[in-house]
Amino acid sequence: MHHQNRLPTIKNTNKEQRSDSLDLPTNRQVVRKETSQSSERNVKSTENNSQANQRIEQKYNSSSRTQNKNIQIQDEMNSHYLRQKTDISSHKFKLYPVINEYQHQKNNHQNKQYQNLDEVVQDTIDIQQNKKYQTLDTQTERNQQDQVKRQASLQQNKDKSIKPGRNLKGIRQFAGKAENLLTNFYFQNKWLKKLKSIFQAARALCRIQILVRPKREQWDMAISKEIDCKQELSFNTTVNAIKIKQWCQMVFTKAFSIIQSEALDDHKLNFIENQLSPLQLDHAINMTTQVFWYFMTSFELFTNQKLFIREFGLIMYKDLFEDQRKFFSKFVTKRTYYLSKRNKIITDEQKVMIYSESIIHNLLQGLMLSVNNPKVINMNKPNSIFLIRVLITLLQYLFMKTFTELPIINDLSGNYKLIQFKLTQINKKDFALQECIQVEKEELIIGTYRMDELSPLFSKVSWHSSIKKCFRRILNNLFLYKF
Repeated sequence: MHHQNRLPTIKNTNKEQRSDSLDLPTNRQVVRKETSQSSERNVKSTENNSQANQRIEQKYNSSSRTQNKNIQIQDEMNSHYLRQKTDISSHKFKLYPVINEYQHQKNNHQNKQYQNLDEVVQDTIDIQQNKKYQTLDTQTERNQQDQVKRQASLQQNKDKSIKPGRNLKGIRQFAGKAENLLTNFYFQNKWLKKLKSIFQAARALCRIQILVRPKREQWDMAISKEIDCKQELSFNTTVNAIKIKQWCQMVFTKAFSIIQSEALDDHKLNFIENQLSPLQLDHAINMTTQVFWYFMTSFELFTNQKLFIREFGLIMYKDLFEDQRKFFSKFVTKRTYYLSKRNKIITDEQKVMIYSESIIHNLLQGLMLSVNNPKVINMNKPNSIFLIRVLITLLQYLFMKTFTELPIINDLSGNYKLIQFKLTQINKKDFALQECIQVEKEELIIGTYRMDELSPLFSKVSWHSSIKKCFRRILNNLFLYKF
């Protein structure tokens, strides 16, 4: 039996129908306002779009033709296949050439389709770029329109603004506004300056308070300590006087032992008032320097922390305060301010100067007590008087030489009771330090020898430097003493 094969029916669509059904770029109508600036760019974009549309139509026409050819070839193959089935003799013929030709056509058709697709993609890219250029043109047109509107609004505002010179009322308004602005600015600036000054004053007060607080605390501690010293010294004055006298005797013990030796009775030591031979002069200088060196070494020893008595420490600290002092020396007062409510702090150098002045004054007062006691020393000998005067002169010389470099800061305009002491002999027996109200020189003690008269002693350079160093160590002991 012969079966009837149903062949697929293919509808052949015309080119006109497809072009109507597809939404091609040829059928789209773009409405756009042309401007004077973008006219040339729009012409170029339209030409590019028309060329792209023509290419697309050609590709579609070629594709439709190839499809028709394929349909004809398929019909021929189907008819040939039917003939083969119906007629046995047809088996003798070979079908290979037909099949090869069909595959070759099919491959060519696929290659053309790929090429057509690439061209379509390139055309779509060109169209998109043309659209971008169109959007840029529209943006520039909008920006130009906005600028024109702004310029027009600014021109209108200028026309509406007050023009001084044309209208008196406008001039008055303009002047009033300017005056108000100036007054507001001046008022604000004035208040800002006031606030700034107030802030600076508050800041300065805070700084002053920070700086004054430790000084106030230090002053309060000094006052409380000064009150304790005063109470302790006034508690038992007789005992304190005995302790001070004994301490002074111990300081002068070594020096007195040489002064009282019988070996000195046969020699003249006063090289200032007497004319001595070179040998006698050398012996007198050696003995004088030895006596003073023994005194300085014992003085250094007894100012040590262990051997220094507390009563001297209390007297030294009390003499730092202006209202507790009994007298003021010209040399010291010119170089320091004593502690008071006006001056609550003094330097360490000034403190050491006041300490040493207090110790030297009390030490010489104890020396006078020892000299006037025949059991301690016999002052009827001329050598003893000479050596005591030399000792006082050299001690005062070291004190003034050490502190003469301190600057003069006090003009002595305050109510200072300046006193000077004079070494004198009463009734040709007793020695004393008398107070002199009329102060002419800076020396604490007068009635001693001049420094040029003692120049032979300073010819010994090593001895001179050694006594200076020893006096420095004594000052250091006084400064470091804690009671």
